[in-house]
Amino acid sequence: YVFKNKEHIMPYLEDAETGTTVHWAKEQDKYYNSICFVGRNGNLIETYQKTHLYETDESWAEEGPGFKSIDVPDLGK
Repeated sequence: YVFKNKEHIMPYLEDAETGTTVHWAKEQDKYYNSICFVGRNGNLIETYQKTHLYETDESWAEEGPGFKSIDVPDLGK
């Protein structure tokens, strides 16, 4: 997704030190190279942990459980 301008992205930003995502990630026992899919309403749709790590990720991240197919509202599977 490409945001049109700074004002367009502002509602989706959170503080890198105190944001909700950071607090959730710190509660986990493992580290992953992940992406979070968030719907237009701001609700979390799914989190995907990368399965095939880059060499640089292998020193800090765990492999995820595998590939997923998710249903993204307005886009489908």
